[in-house]
Amino acid sequence: MSDFKPLKLKKHAAPAGRRLYLVRCADAAGGKRYADADRPLSEKGLKSLKKLCKFIRKNAISPDLIVCSPVRRGRETLQGVLSVLNNAEIVFLDALYTGDGDEIRGFINDLPPEKRTVMVIGHTPSLKILTPAKARPKSKKPAKGKVVRADVPPPRTV
Repeated sequence: MSDFKPLKLKKHAAPAGRRLYLVRCADAAGGKRYADADRPLSEKGLKSLKKLCKFIRKNAISPDLIVCSPVRRGRETLQGVLSVLNNAEIVFLDALYTGDGDEIRGFINDLPPEKRTVMVIGHTPSLKILTPAKARPKSKKPAKGKVVRADVPPPRTV
């Protein structure tokens, strides 16, 4: 049984909908040398981060806001992404690491309407919460250092 719950916008959400770019942190070093939150990007992760940055530049992805996991590999992924982006507001959200789905959905739902394009840099459990079923790869796991676009429709009007 999957823990996937699709993002559901509240009625006060952005009237024109919202575009999310979901980025799974690039591959991190393993082993017992680091506490999980302190794991840096591995050599493989640094290579995939370069490809990710090329993809962002080539596709002119330009978020109004970047919401990022506060752990080291999240911040290192963010640092690479910022090398190819213009000015974007940055917010660190603990729930992207802890996987608190209610907090993540609430944060996205409560964003002001002018934050229409949002990049979320996080980890598998938190990104699965935000990824629509039709956008998920067959493995149901976003690939490390990759982007999934999720267009969240505006709320229905009665």
